[in-house]
Amino acid sequence: MGETRTVRKLIDSALSLINVYSVGQTTSNEDTELGLDTLSDIILGFEEEDFIIPFATTDIISLVAGQPEYTIGESGTPDLNTVRPNLIQDAFVRSGDIDYPVDIIGVSSFNGIPDKSTSSRPTKLRYNPTVPNGVITLYPNPNSSSDKLHITSEKTFTEPSNLTEELVIGLGIPKSYFPFLKYILASELSIHFDNEKASVHTKASLAKRHLLERNFSRNINPVNTLTIKGENITYSRGF
Repeated sequence: MGETRTVRKLIDSALSLINVYSVGQTTSNEDTELGLDTLSDIILGFEEEDFIIPFATTDIISLVAGQPEYTIGESGTPDLNTVRPNLIQDAFVRSGDIDYPVDIIGVSSFNGIPDKSTSSRPTKLRYNPTVPNGVITLYPNPNSSSDKLHITSEKTFTEPSNLTEELVIGLGIPKSYFPFLKYILASELSIHFDNEKASVHTKASLAKRHLLERNFSRNINPVNTLTIKGENITYSRGF
């Protein structure tokens, strides 16, 4: 198994590219805090620049008999505390050892249901990605509190809050993105240390271009290799 990728390791790698940090040295608290703030700004900026990278994840919601709506997000006390999904791709209800498919429908189809008070095992799901928490509405209304709703949703990775967070588990950033973020972060940090390197800026530009292209290619495709100035980076396009 490979090493665990954390926010600190990403920052250390970026600083080493601009000769601020070397293997065996301890990065100062000021430098790591600067790296953390800069990485947060980069991830927030991705949303404005269409660099948002989606990833698919599976979550489980315990249904409550007679409750058709469930909130999902990180604000307050939602029914499911997790990163708010952009959209829900697939769903099913597990009752005992049997899984029953649930159709994902849009607002028009949901509004077309004449009697929304019907109670039974849910067969349809409408998702409204409201902010700060999204809202899942089921039809028919659940009639059992022992059933579980399994959803596969598309989310975007979040900004880091501390140095020990894991990129994959904590922030939802695929491991293959480490090299790309490393150069983008190094390029931004170099400005603060008055140590700008043309090679780092070039690789950062190529990395951003790749992330932008990847955002528009969300279907699973064969593994590809991108070369950034002699460094081969293997990735799978889309999710």
